[in-house]
Amino acid sequence: MKQNNDNYQDEIDAMKAKWMEQELLIQQLESEQLEQELEQLIADGRHYADEMREIKMKLADCENEVGRRRDEIYKLMDKIDDQLNDGDDLLKFNDFHSMTERLKLSIQEKDDKIHNQQTDLTVMNDSLEHFDQTLQAKNQIVEELIERIKEANMEGLELQARVGLAVPLSHHRMDEEQQIIIPGLINDKHNDNQNTIKSPNRKIPVSLHELGNTVPTKRNPDGQILLVLVNVK
Repeated sequence: MKQNNDNYQDEIDAMKAKWMEQELLIQQLESEQLEQELEQLIADGRHYADEMREIKMKLADCENEVGRRRDEIYKLMDKIDDQLNDGDDLLKFNDFHSMTERLKLSIQEKDDKIHNQQTDLTVMNDSLEHFDQTLQAKNQIVEELIERIKEANMEGLELQARVGLAVPLSHHRMDEEQQIIIPGLINDKHNDNQNTIKSPNRKIPVSLHELGNTVPTKRNPDGQILLVLVNVK
């Protein structure tokens, strides 16, 4: 009966260690995927920022062009006024008037183009604001995942701290025996010959290969076994 209980406890400990190992692996994969998505979002944001700078430069060029065209119109209007004051014929006036109308039409086209570019710039700003919100949400998810990984690492360290190794040494013999001290079970030598009583702590002899794989954590990435050496007289 005692051997069966020992086997059950070993199986439970092995299952716990395996479960924690799988859980940490899943969290690591999720973290890597989120980091890739975050890097992609950052790259997209930089691309959008470059496009915005290019649009702003084009908009500034258009505004300069409109200003230049307006100056030309004012000059032509002055010439028209001068020609009218000088009593030039109606034909010249019509020519200047036609030229003025063409210039006005050109200015109107430039104004429409600037308006369209301003609309595109507004849409781009809205897209960047949406990107910023998405980026903040991704950062929040990454921070929460990091906290979960830290908690899982601490649980793994606590589990490894509870599962230690003891090496009993005898005064008459130098034979070494590897043992595990598992909280929750103890071997009471006084009652061993009578009725075996399970008390809060029990020493169960177990070889190293029976421990299986330990749980790799951030502080113990190689999954090394923590040894606790105890001299038993």
